[in-house]
This record gives sequence, structure tokens and C-alpha cells, in this order.
Amino acid sequence: MFCQVFFVVFLPLELRRGRRLSHRFPLTWRWSDRNTIARQMQDTLLRPQTKVRSFFLADHAEAFNGKLYVTGGCWDRIFVRDLPARYPHMSLVAQFLVPWNETLEKHTFDVDLRDEEAGSLLPQPLVGEFEVGHAPGTRPGEDSSVLIVFAFDNVEFPREAHYRVTLSLDGQPMDSLQLRIVRVKQPSVTGRRPAE
Repeated sequence: MFCQVFFVVFLPLELRRGRRLSHRFPLTWRWSDRNTIARQMQDTLLRPQTKVRSFFLADHAEAFNGKLYVTGGCWDRIFVRDLPARYPHMSLVAQFLVPWNETLEKHTFDVDLRDEEAGSLLPQPLVGEFEVGHAPGTRPGEDSSVLIVFAFDNVEFPREAHYRVTLSLDGQPMDSLQLRIVRVKQPSVTGRRPAE
């Protein structure tokens, strides 16, 4: 009876995470297998997940040999004089921490830049994948770091508004940033504010 309650309570939680259970938990099982199945379910349900450690915008960024080189990072607004405004270049930095149990597995990600009313500003979301192994000297149980830099060139912002940069991993939303476009008026030659 206990095992039946165990399956009813915990199986929906695992299904909501989108994992396939058929290769781990057979539909038919013997009473003698209850401890093995319970251990497998516990390992799957409680194991650490890949998470986002850093996620920010920069004027320019590059990742090289596990190091990040950033110029003008961590801002959330762009000041423009005219609309629509075209921004020549910006970089988006994402750092993932991959737990030991999820290394040597492929992870897919996608990034999108969205207007809360008009939808995506990109022709299509940026999609890619990564697979990380164990670096030399890594001890069992240690996380691995993955740095990814996205480049946005000549993005056109149609209006003064709040935009959102979204990041998803393996089909699940992971993080998002707010980007605000602020229109400023052209100052006069004397430095005074122009008349309203």
C-alpha cells in the first residue's frame, strides 16, 4: 500500500518537470524491486538542476578559455533621441552552472527579445545547444561553468517602452531581463531645455 501511495504522490511531480520516466521506471514491477525503484525516483526527483548564475547586457562581451571579457556591462536602459531607434551592437551574457549529474548531456537554449505588446523583435529566437564535460582536476560532485555570449546587431526598437530579454533552457523559462527604451529631447545650443 505504501508503494502505491508513493507512486500516486510523486509521479505527477516528475511528469510536470517534463522528464521521461519509461526508461527508468517500468510499468510492471515486483514487490522485491520496491527499494531500487524508490531509490531511482528519489535520485531523479531530488538531483540538482542546471541553473543560471549570471545573466546581463553589455556593450560588448567575449568568452574565451573559460574567461569573460566585458566592456560596459549590467545596464537596463537605452537613451535615444528619435524613434524608431536602431541600436548598433549589444551583447547578452549568460553563465550556466551545470551539476555533476547533468554533464555529458546536451542542453538546448533559446533567447528572445520581446516587446510586451508587439511580440518578438528578432526574426526568430536565437537557438543553440551545449554539452559540457568534466574539466581536468574536477572532483566528483562539483559543478561545471558554461559561458555563452549572444550578439545583437542593428536591433530596431519601434517605440519608447519596456522590452524583455528571455532565456529558456531545455524548454523551461530560466531567466529574463527588462530593457527600457527612453526617449530624450535634443538639448539646445545654449544648454537650456527646449520649449515644450
